[in-house]
Amino acid sequence: MIPLIILAISFVTHFIFLGQPASVVFDEVFYGNFMSAYWQGLYFFDQHPPFFKLLMAGIGYLTGASHYIADWSHIGNAVPDQITILRLVPIIFGTFFPLVIYAICRRLDFSKIASTTVAILLCLENSLVAQSRFILPDIVLLFFGFLSILLYLEYTRRPDARAGTWFLFVSILSATATLSIKWTGLAFLLVIFAMELYRLRSAFKLNIKKLVLFVGSYLSIALLIYTTLFAIHFTLLYHSGPGDVFMTSQFQKNLIDNKHFSDSSIKARGFFGKFLELNDTMFTVNHTMIATHPYSSKWYTWPFMVRGVFYWQSTSTQKTVLAPKSAMTDQLSIEPTSESPSYIYLIGNPFIYWLSVLSIIFLSLYTSLKRRLNKISFFLLIGFVANLLPFAFIGRLMFLYHYEAALIFSIIAVGYLLDLLFMQSKQKRIATVAILSVAVLAFIYWSPITYGIPLTDQALASRMWLSSWR
Repeated sequence: MIPLIILAISFVTHFIFLGQPASVVFDEVFYGNFMSAYWQGLYFFDQHPPFFKLLMAGIGYLTGASHYIADWSHIGNAVPDQITILRLVPIIFGTFFPLVIYAICRRLDFSKIASTTVAILLCLENSLVAQSRFILPDIVLLFFGFLSILLYLEYTRRPDARAGTWFLFVSILSATATLSIKWTGLAFLLVIFAMELYRLRSAFKLNIKKLVLFVGSYLSIALLIYTTLFAIHFTLLYHSGPGDVFMTSQFQKNLIDNKHFSDSSIKARGFFGKFLELNDTMFTVNHTMIATHPYSSKWYTWPFMVRGVFYWQSTSTQKTVLAPKSAMTDQLSIEPTSESPSYIYLIGNPFIYWLSVLSIIFLSLYTSLKRRLNKISFFLLIGFVANLLPFAFIGRLMFLYHYEAALIFSIIAVGYLLDLLFMQSKQKRIATVAILSVAVLAFIYWSPITYGIPLTDQALASRMWLSSWR
């Protein structure tokens, strides 16, 4: 019964105002063009692995969306309904995501009240809802990442049984899907390896052989699947396209209509040569990108939500077209439009955001004072750090949505503290009602800039509690 209630709430917050706005929003500029390139066979370059792009292009082909043309070049450009319907894919992932987290909480022996509280908080977290309503990869990454953890937890309940082996195998598939969307998905593998290390320790003795076998199996299967996805990627992109300039002449020789295609003096690369070159180029671009964007932010500001991201705007007299994040400029252009005044910002539910980071801070201090790191505290703290700290070593553009995985762990910490601090069920119920009531009110108050509901300038200003959110 509880999962059905969670699913119903999640369905409402994700599906309401479906398809709004019928125009390009933020990074749909890129992912829309990537889908179109797959449909036309034109080689493109992206610094991220191809799984999400392949998924969306494949679904677009099967649904017939590939027969329609959209201009993805600028935020605010109109998108046909037949293509806009592809937003259902991330919406569905976003809708079922709270159930995955609920199941994780139950596997960690949270009470039903605490587990339900965590799941409903996820349904009411504005930035997660906003991120799942457009053709953007992050909610899909989160879904598969946390699903891999859930499946790993199922494996640990029966590690030597045949069923346990299957749970582990599907966990690897899910973790590989995450890694194959963005390399930041590696953090989920690190969390699972750390949890296996914690599980296998026996007093001061560690079963090294089992740990090496576990990690080796995980990585070898993941690499095989990861490589296969690139094989599909290369097969579909066989024509010369906008991504040629990133690649060597040996790589370009494989592309039909490329200037090097008929050059007999150039030796074409085989699959593994192309695979290694593309991944090396992706790594280089990720670490040398010097573009600027007015809504980028530093990793250490994310837990406190100092800077949001402006996704889309439409006013009654003009439309502001934002430069995509890879552009080398912060300039905005103005175009006329007849749309109603409305805005979409990637800003989280402030109550949930700040309560969650306080929970992580409290849990860290509590663990330090007790000098005892139990399984749940270890999971939450390792998960939070593994999904936040690596960004300290990344120099390229980063945005608030890069914090979302760490945010999930901090929200789970809220549920853990409910169980830890409120032993009596009556106190726990009172605390839960108070938390969810404030979360609902905050969600409703900030929902206009989550869904693009028309707002006056004064109403918008009243929701910008920090000047840096604008």
